[in-house]
Amino acid sequence: MAADDASNVALVTGEAFDVFDVEAAHLFAFLGHVRDERLPLPPTPVANTGRGGFHVYVKPTGVEGTRRLFLNGVHIGELKSIGGLVLAPPSLTSGQYTWQHAPESMTLHEAPDWLAALVAKPEPTRNYAAVALDANEQVAALEALAQAVAGAHEGNRNAVLYWAARRAVEEGIPTQVAGRALARAAVAAGLHLDDGGPKAIDRTLTSAFEAAP
Repeated sequence: MAADDASNVALVTGEAFDVFDVEAAHLFAFLGHVRDERLPLPPTPVANTGRGGFHVYVKPTGVEGTRRLFLNGVHIGELKSIGGLVLAPPSLTSGQYTWQHAPESMTLHEAPDWLAALVAKPEPTRNYAAVALDANEQVAALEALAQAVAGAHEGNRNAVLYWAARRAVEEGIPTQVAGRALARAAVAAGLHLDDGGPKAIDRTLTSAFEAAP
């Protein structure tokens, strides 16, 4: 996670909720489609993103990973589900994240059929051996994941650590290497000071590595 502000809040998707992330460049076309086709948006939490797009929060869809959204053949954003991560208000990137419809005043709803239909069909099973990252790419990926963990904040640190460990496995990084780097980053974030102490870090990493495909 690249954060421009130390107070940014990152949320893991796929557990309590999923997020339809519509990019700023395609928001006008998306809203025009909703208007012209008279498609109802569910009364569910919606946030403006720092870059001018928006996030629609819905009940978990059960989709594995992140899927791209397509409108009339154009890639307009992503569905963030199991293993995904999103920034939430009051995070700050190029602009401030704000709520259009705040979660404390609304309940989560299922994604309507028309919105779910924008999700790209799953691709064939990946051959990870054929697309494995080389050593330099793995180092860069692990550094980025460790940076996200080290920059996580109280109340969100454990969730980011779990997400980073899952991503490390997906990138083909050996668990022993990933575990050492992410544990150091978790200590830097202060996770060892939370309930459970240093053992909590080990439990989170073990759980993430065992859950990864």
